[in-house]
Amino acid sequence: VVAPCVYILALALPSLSYDIPLLAFGFLAMLVSLGILTGSHFHRVPLLVPSVAFLGATALSIVFSADVGRSLRLSVHYLPATLLFLLISQFRLCRQTRVLFWCLSLFSLSLSSALLLTALIGGEADPRQWLSHLKIPLFVVVNDMAFLSVLIPFSVSLLFLRPRSFIKMVPLSLSILLTICLACSYQSRTPILIALISLVTAVAFHRRRLFYICGFSALLLVLIFEGLLGFPFTRKFALGFNGRIPLWMTAFSMFVDAPILGHGPHTFGLFYLDYLHRLEIPAWLSVDTRPLSWAHNVYLQVLAEQGIMGALALVALISCC
Repeated sequence: VVAPCVYILALALPSLSYDIPLLAFGFLAMLVSLGILTGSHFHRVPLLVPSVAFLGATALSIVFSADVGRSLRLSVHYLPATLLFLLISQFRLCRQTRVLFWCLSLFSLSLSSALLLTALIGGEADPRQWLSHLKIPLFVVVNDMAFLSVLIPFSVSLLFLRPRSFIKMVPLSLSILLTICLACSYQSRTPILIALISLVTAVAFHRRRLFYICGFSALLLVLIFEGLLGFPFTRKFALGFNGRIPLWMTAFSMFVDAPILGHGPHTFGLFYLDYLHRLEIPAWLSVDTRPLSWAHNVYLQVLAEQGIMGALALVALISCC
């Protein structure tokens, strides 16, 4: 329990010369593995087979990548992800899971508070400059705050656990409230939409009677913030997805050229401009000619970078989840 929680909380720290949290996490994971290997429960983990299949498809795509060094270097994040999966999958007690939930909630509360404080005292009008002040590797662009929105159900679940106490409810409620306020303040569509969906569905699972009240309250909160900020979210949303369609067309064109294993993980940015210039883009679509690394559609990006094998492995993993 200590290893995942220490690593997750360390993600809230500013960037350092060396990734000390990752080194500590790996060391703790090795110690835990000594005990896991003697009494392993891996065969009982429902997600083991699809996870191994996805990692295998990714490794195969890296081997045949158009730029093996780039694909390997930018796929290092699978190491801590795999360690987290292996350690958390060995939890056998509700108390262990509850500690992890508290860790995620406090992590969200601390980062939301820091980011909101930065927005209040930052002075600059651009949210991207607010992010640069904290120098936290987890947040590069404002859409990265969707990660905090995904954590809302953990706080909601703890709120409905008995026995309830005022001391417990205050930080959990603040974690949810500040995450929604953060998404609105940084004017990013993805975190706002994910925060609403996460909150409403999590409450619906626990108390169906609160479903409509919670949904209406969350929507009202967003509208209030939207009005106070001058409706930037509405104007941004009104522009539509015209700028994304050329990206999707480019990703699909890459997939057609390498349908089995793709061009290699994290190679979309290498080929984006080259493939974009080959396409006949309709005049009514806005084309982004900057060097971009993301297709803004995870399924099309996996098709382009890892081919049909990687896409099938991803769909199988998500279906099992």
